Amino acid sequence: GAAQLIVGFVIVGDAPRRVLLRGVGPSLLADSPELTGLVLENPTLQLNRYTPSQITKWTVVGANDDWGGATTLAETMHAVGMSALPAASKDAVLLVDLPPGIYTAQVTGVGDTTGIALVEIYEAP
Repeated sequence: GAAQLIVGFVIVGDAPRRVLLRGVGPSLLADSPELTGLVLENPTLQLNRYTPSQITKWTVVGANDDWGGATTLAETMHAVGMSALPAASKDAVLLVDLPPGIYTAQVTGVGDTTGIALVEIYEAP
């Protein structure tokens, strides 16, 4: 839809890569309180892979709404140098192993809500 942030990226090489993706909305307020009322309050994150040989060329390979403060995710965010997210935040986070290919990360608001959001993509250890 019109209220969707789409970021494309490519994994190259012969081996899968571990990737950490975040759809950040409410946690943007920690560093930018002037965005109050403007940020996407409850982002959802969907990861899609493009496979030209399939009839349905785009396949959902991961999704998240409300990351929940999982220890593994928090430790990985710290390891790659991302800022911490509050455990109870409505931000979305995915940690996935991806084979080489073409991907999109899509952020939308729960209930078709809109606002400012940020997509972050990092190679993870």
